[in-house]
Amino acid sequence: MDGDAILISTESKRLKARAASETGWASICVVGSAKPYPAATLEGPATIVTERIGPITAAIVGRVTESDPPAPQSDEELAAVDRVILRIDVERVYSATYLEET
Repeated sequence: MDGDAILISTESKRLKARAASETGWASICVVGSAKPYPAATLEGPATIVTERIGPITAAIVGRVTESDPPAPQSDEELAAVDRVILRIDVERVYSATYLEET
């Protein structure tokens, strides 16, 4: 997170990055793994960030691996492995909870 923005590390060739580049819009849905399976979809204007992404990428890796973030890589090192940041400036949030039928 960066304020009201969601930051996602991905490869530029992935569909989500290509679609965001083409449309300028993206969404992400997050679903809980336990009952009642809460879900939230967040959407808004999206951009692909390729500069000064080392610290952001390292922080994301730390969150995903639940460990200390690694040392940040340079933009050149990240470009060599096709890493970019998909930034979604959240404008809309939808949520749902899936309850059992009684």
